Amino acid sequence: AKNIVAGKNSDFSDVFVVDTHNKTIDRIKGLNGQEINGNSVQPMISGDGNFVVFSTFGSNVYKNDYTRNGEIVLWERVSGNIEPITPNGLGGHSVRPFLNNDGSYVVFESTATNLVHDDTNGVKDIFLFRGTASPLVRLTDNSYQKDYFFPSISDDGKKIAYASYSMA
Repeated sequence: AKNIVAGKNSDFSDVFVVDTHNKTIDRIKGLNGQEINGNSVQPMISGDGNFVVFSTFGSNVYKNDYTRNGEIVLWERVSGNIEPITPNGLGGHSVRPFLNNDGSYVVFESTATNLVHDDTNGVKDIFLFRGTASPLVRLTDNSYQKDYFFPSISDDGKKIAYASYSMA
């Protein structure tokens, strides 16, 4: 809907943050305050409301964003900064992000082939993001040739669950 907030001009889906205490609605925007030029979906907010992770198909979300593949990004409420978790993922989409309570860990599923070295299984894998100072970690095995999907993470970030057709 174009009438949720002022200035919405596109027909793409956006991510909104509602502050029920202050009765405000904020729309997450892309680089330089632009409307994101692709659908943004599957938002999840941290327990304190300071972080929102979501999947986006826009190509103007962060600096040097040039693809419209599904990417996972992390928005920080106070600064408004958007941090790419899967920048310009190639060979597939990154979707279904799940955030732990304080926003320090994100798990997601992806078919992108360039997120980690030697991801050649051609199936959806589950990845863990632990901040920009740490590399992405693929949590699923490369040998089963079955998709892994619907990840979730415990509030403290120490336990991760996901589904698969794998016979492991």
